[in-house]
Amino acid sequence: MAYINQIKTSSNNMFCICKIKEFELRSIKSSYLKRKNSFSY
Repeated sequence: MAYINQIKTSSNNMFCICKIKEFELRSIKSSYLKRKNSFSY
């Protein structure tokens, strides 16, 4: 039982890490696009 819970928590951690990475990538991309737009004007 504890083993199953361990797997669950580790997969949840992976999911959280993926979400955080996705958010970081999106924020980096948006800031990059903003900078690019400000350069083009």
